[in-house]
Amino acid sequence: MDKTKLTREEALRRWKASKEIKRKMLEKLENLEMNAHGKGL
Repeated sequence: MDKTKLTREEALRRWKASKEIKRKMLEKLENLEMNAHGKGL
């Protein structure tokens, strides 16, 4: 029972972490695009 709970918490933690990483990557991409358009045009 403890092992199941542990793996579930671990999975949830990893899922949250991956969501956070994706969000940060998207923000970075948006900033890069905005900078490129601003300086290019």
